[in-house]
Amino acid sequence: MKGPLSIVLLSVDGRPDGVCDELLFEVLLFDHQPSCRTWRQGDCVAVLRASDELDAVLWAGQIRERLHEHGLRLSAGVASTSGTKSAGRLLSEAEWALDRVRHHGGDMVLAHSTTVAVNDHRR
Repeated sequence: MKGPLSIVLLSVDGRPDGVCDELLFEVLLFDHQPSCRTWRQGDCVAVLRASDELDAVLWAGQIRERLHEHGLRLSAGVASTSGTKSAGRLLSEAEWALDRVRHHGGDMVLAHSTTVAVNDHRR
């Protein structure tokens, strides 16, 4: 994949059995192009997308709204790069973002670089 890349980690809150079929269905329904890879990552669905951060966050927000229709709560962690950041680092940043979302009660979309920028601004 060329250009910007984003990893979005999607997790249904309050489900001890992990990722539900509804989440995987909604992810594939919204983004089934060749530029998107989806797999299960522990208790999350991981989605690697050829997109910039803003697009990834907006897309995750769409998934969240669709899952609300099923009565499900979704948390999402997003990490993006347009440079040479390794896939492992990108995934760890998305995991960090998802953990932060859960710490704050979940049901929101949080982008890693946006969070870093806000924290830097507060210092």
